[in-house]
Amino acid sequence: MSRDPEASADGIRDALAWLEATIHNDADARGAIAVNCDPVAMLDALTMMHLSLLSEVYPDAAAVFALFAHVRARIPKIVGQQP
Repeated sequence: MSRDPEASADGIRDALAWLEATIHNDADARGAIAVNCDPVAMLDALTMMHLSLLSEVYPDAAAVFALFAHVRARIPKIVGQQP
C-alpha cells in the first residue's frame, strides 16, 4: 500500500515539535514525540519541509539530485565510519 507523501497537519505539528526539541537538545521531549506521533506522517512533513527549503536554494531539480548524490557518497564519513 502506498501513501500520498503530502504532509498532514498532525505530521507538520509533530515535525515542528521535533525540530524545536532538537534545537533545544531536549531528549525527553524528543522521546515523548517519538512515542506519541505517527512516524510516517512526521517523516512526510520533515521531507516536505526539507525539499521546500532545498527548492528555494536550488531551483533546478538536477542540482538537488546532485546534492543528494554528494551527501549519499559522504554518509560513511558523516557517521564516522571512514577517516
